[in-house]
Amino acid sequence: MTRTIVGTDVTIPESTCINCGHVNDRAFALGADIRPCPGDVTICVECGHLMVFTDDLRFRNPNSDELKRFAGDPMIVAAMTALDDFKREKQK
Repeated sequence: MTRTIVGTDVTIPESTCINCGHVNDRAFALGADIRPCPGDVTICVECGHLMVFTDDLRFRNPNSDELKRFAGDPMIVAAMTALDDFKREKQK
């Protein structure tokens, strides 16, 4: 099994997932210690819904151009895979 290394988590303004309502207040990047920026993609840790950070680092749904850009992006696929692996391990 391939392990994906995640960076340090950072506090973000509390924001609710648009899909499931889960409250998120932390973020991390794959393989890096960086803060999210407006326009960056994020994935809900509860349901896996893709969202985009707004100017105040809250969440919005991606627009159609962003969805096309995100489709098949190797980093997004890796992040979703890592999240699925984590959830599966947590259930054991």
